[in-house]
Amino acid sequence: VNSQIVSLLPKAQGKSYPLLIGLVGQRRIEATAELLKAIDHSDKTVRTAALTALGETVSLKNLSVLINQALRPKQADDAAVAQEALKTASVRMPDRDACAAELTAALGKAPEASKGTLLEIIAEVGGATALKTIGNAAKSKDDVLQDVGSRLLGKWNSVDAAPVLLDLAKTSPEEKYQLRGLRGYIGLVRKFPMPDAQRAEMCQKAFETAKQPAERKLVLDVLKLHANIETLKLAIKYVQIPELKDDATAAVLAISQKLSGKGGEVKELLAKVDFGKVK
Repeated sequence: VNSQIVSLLPKAQGKSYPLLIGLVGQRRIEATAELLKAIDHSDKTVRTAALTALGETVSLKNLSVLINQALRPKQADDAAVAQEALKTASVRMPDRDACAAELTAALGKAPEASKGTLLEIIAEVGGATALKTIGNAAKSKDDVLQDVGSRLLGKWNSVDAAPVLLDLAKTSPEEKYQLRGLRGYIGLVRKFPMPDAQRAEMCQKAFETAKQPAERKLVLDVLKLHANIETLKLAIKYVQIPELKDDATAAVLAISQKLSGKGGEVKELLAKVDFGKVK
């Protein structure tokens, strides 16, 4: 069936042409040469079908064709379809680091208006190479790259981004990007599974990096959510900070209540805290 569909493509006309091209994409048939001819067709319907099919079938070797179409389309109204096709192709590549490297190479030559879109596609690909690219963008001097890169880092879907986010929170010259980095970092500590000691260490780093009470309170919320002996120790430590005493005390009580079965060690730690008079 696949070979029959491909054999019909060269002589196809009218409505049957985009229909056959659509089948190539749906069945993921290797017909790159024919699709590359079709993306230059005068009929927008044919071009759209060809770009969409390339998104489903193109290999890494020919990904540059879709990159060029997405960044510098010959027809302006093809841009959105080409960008979606590039995203579809990129996220299905078996070697995501190689794919991210290809996209990163194109980023330096991309028109200003397309840089944000390309960064978002790189973030969708994921992996170590993509993370490095997004991290570099967030720390660059380019306003567009800084803005999009820091936003994408804040939504990263693995703990691998933690060092990059913390670095952004500490070193970015822009306060709003520092805040994005820190909140993204706290978000990773909050939602991903990890050993108790690692979570406590990350909470401590976030707390020390935070400059405002609001972010420090977010760290206290993480301590309450993930109750263990390590987070209890941290919460007790933060009770000593006057402007956070009430919130930290509430965190200590919430954690200790969850750890009621731990017995002696919890009582020993609580004995160090002056709760004042309590009804």
